Order: sequence, then structure tokens, then C-alpha cells
Amino acid sequence: SGKYPDTSRAHFRDAIAAPDEEITEADPYAFLARLSAARSWHTDRDTANAKGWQVLANLLTSELDQLRLYRVGHVRIRIFIVGID
Repeated sequence: SGKYPDTSRAHFRDAIAAPDEEITEADPYAFLARLSAARSWHTDRDTANAKGWQVLANLLTSELDQLRLYRVGHVRIRIFIVGID
């Protein structure tokens, strides 16, 4: 635990200094599952990307608790996955 001991939206907004930006939450597990899924129509590059997302998903879920996904912005959206170690 560090400066922000929880993953609430208010603490996240403070941490990234985005007082006026729209912040919404989504399911981080569904997001990572969608990106890491193998598909029959994937090219070799797509398959490699999916494997990379799977490595990241495994790392995040094994090292962090209380995962949350925040989408920041409206047109140009930034995605953050945060948790507590």
C-alpha cells in the first residue's frame, strides 16, 4: 500500500489529477479476457498480442487485489487497471 491505499474512483481521480475528466468503471476481468482470447480468425500477430495480454492479465490478477478498470475521457479514452498490492 502506498499513498492511495484504496482503489476508489475518488482516490483514482486525485492520483491522476483529472478533476474535470469523465471517469467510468468497467469490469477489468472481462476487458482482459476479451483481449487475451484466442480466436480462429487471428493472424500470427493477433495471436502474439493475445498471448501478451494473457501474460499481463496473469500478472495483474496474481499480484494485485481489488482490481478495477477506469476509463478516463470521452473522445480520447485512456484505460487504467489498478489494484492493491
